[in-house]
Amino acid sequence: MKSESVFALIAGAAVGVAVGMLLARDNGGETCRKIKETVKDGYDKAKDRMEDEIVRLKSLLETEGENLKEAARKKILEQLDRLEKALSEENEVDEQTQEA
Repeated sequence: MKSESVFALIAGAAVGVAVGMLLARDNGGETCRKIKETVKDGYDKAKDRMEDEIVRLKSLLETEGENLKEAARKKILEQLDRLEKALSEENEVDEQTQEA
C-alpha cells in the first residue's frame, strides 16, 4: 500500500509538470524536451524505488518468511528474481541507448 502511494505521488507530480509545460509559452521543441526529461526523471525514480522494494522484500522473505509454506516462499523469491533480472536487462538497454 505504501509503495502504491509513492508511485501515485510520483506519477501525479510528473503529469502535473507535463501539463504545466504544455501550457507554458516555450516553443514546441523546448516543451517536448522538457516533457521528455520530466518523464524520464519520473521513470528513473520509480524504477529505483522498485529496485529498492525488491531488495527489501527479498530480505524480508529470507528473514521472516518462516510462516509461509516453503513452496510459496520459493515461488515469491523466484518472481522477485525474475523482476530484478528484467530491471537489470532494461538498465543495460538504457545504457546502450544513452551511448548511441
